[in-house]
Amino acid sequence: MIKFGKQKKALALALAFTLLMGITTGCGKKTDTTENSEIPSADYIGDVTENTLTFYSDGSIMEIACEDYSEVNFDYSDLQDYISSEISQYNNEAGVSKVSLLEYQDNNGAVKTATKYTDFDTYVGFNNMDMTLSLYDAEKADEIAKEEAEKEQAIASDIDETAGSSSEVSADELAEAGYSIDQIQTADDGSAASELSSALGAENTVASFTDTDTGEVVTSSAVPADGNMMLVISDKVDVRLENGKILYANDHVTVTDNVASTDGNGKAILVFYLTY
Repeated sequence: MIKFGKQKKALALALAFTLLMGITTGCGKKTDTTENSEIPSADYIGDVTENTLTFYSDGSIMEIACEDYSEVNFDYSDLQDYISSEISQYNNEAGVSKVSLLEYQDNNGAVKTATKYTDFDTYVGFNNMDMTLSLYDAEKADEIAKEEAEKEQAIASDIDETAGSSSEVSADELAEAGYSIDQIQTADDGSAASELSSALGAENTVASFTDTDTGEVVTSSAVPADGNMMLVISDKVDVRLENGKILYANDHVTVTDNVASTDGNGKAILVFYLTY
């Protein structure tokens, strides 16, 4: 059921229908191959309502996935057993217990799971995620920003060519391009897509970040390395840290009370540190 990557693919296979998302290497005991292994009753999910990743100081990650199947026309009653089976298979192939289903909730079709991964590489590998974690690298951040700008420039140009005028641009097209309807409607010449496209200057783009303390916008070169980590993620998800601080975020991220919410409209970049 977990919405991301492999779990998204796994759902379709498991239910024979459609639908549905570390840097360090974990060690553990040989896994139990029993498909219906009991899940502890501890409350890991709490009041979380959005897909959430929590990074821990020991390199592990907990994912809370939230999906609403109340209006979906298929029988998901065996979903918990299937997820447990997939995890057992993965652990058996790894030779150690690297993935654990900690909690499963089903409230009239509103399904939530809490899953623990021993490390980042396990999370990415199990879910086939488009996500990277590394030490902060200004050049890499600039490369990502340039790729994003070129993509947005191409989309904006396509919108301008196909729509002809701002009144013909749909909200869906604008959302895909990362623009709001207000941005288009406030353009002076009626061809806001072209204006925004040319303003991007993709070939000269450098990454920019908002300082989460001051709100100041700085370029990539002004962000201190100092052992800070850089997370790049394309999915819409909340990111939490067990012990640490989110220092900088690009414009695909909103940070509130040290929780980063990515918008899913491009590559979100977070710069943070963990306290060990």
